[in-house]
Amino acid sequence: MSTVRTPVFLVVLAIGADVGAQITPPPVSLSVFPAIAQPGSSPTVSMTTLQTVTFPGPNYFGDVRFGSPTGTPVWTLPPGNWPGPVTLLPLTSVSSSIWVPMTASPGFYWVQCRTVTPTGVQRDTFVCFEVRVPTIQGGSVLFPGPILFQQSTAWIGTLFPLGLADSSSAGAFYIVSAALTCDTGINVGPSLLCLDQDWLFNLAWPAPAPSAFGGFQGWLNAAGAATGITLSIPTDPTLAYWPLRFQAIIVQPTGLTASNPLSTQVQP
Repeated sequence: MSTVRTPVFLVVLAIGADVGAQITPPPVSLSVFPAIAQPGSSPTVSMTTLQTVTFPGPNYFGDVRFGSPTGTPVWTLPPGNWPGPVTLLPLTSVSSSIWVPMTASPGFYWVQCRTVTPTGVQRDTFVCFEVRVPTIQGGSVLFPGPILFQQSTAWIGTLFPLGLADSSSAGAFYIVSAALTCDTGINVGPSLLCLDQDWLFNLAWPAPAPSAFGGFQGWLNAAGAATGITLSIPTDPTLAYWPLRFQAIIVQPTGLTASNPLSTQVQP
């Protein structure tokens, strides 16, 4: 595996959290837009390579799995235009549409991306999105339940703002967490969250590092919304195209409700 220099802010925060200072991102950075898809729609999955990797083929993206990254594949993306292995250099970007069947069940879906490093190490990296059945109110398409969304692009050297809304949970306590990957997931209540308990997750929960995370825990206002949720992204060019994963939990007397997963990439 190629060596990746750890950004200075990561070293500082990691030492403070008793986490090893050597942090290596996954071989590819994945994101899905939109984060919530309805049956019959076509979200886009995007990938940027963070090191030289080979794709065994016949597509950059493989199975789509329901419920967990180890679940049974529910559908497979169609083959690409190349029959065999393809090698891409670092910082190469590609994207593909995913057609969500009309019969797709609501829930979390993991998109697989299988790569092989120059030393022969094979790895499956995943990105997660949610399928929800919308309601129509006054001609508008609305998704019930908590929605986590980004309010701008995650640029290097800026505050990256997030929004959280759930009109049915006004005044409820919420928790937002973050991770670099979602390759295994975390069991919370009846759902498997689309986050890994990696280095970034351990900084965001249970006690968010105040130098990096703003408003990651709090109460929804009377409208069922949360404002002031931010991630501080340092001015460090080595962070370019690193993946970011977010998901929120709404705490109710009746139990926990998970928001959609949110995936994006740090932009230079």
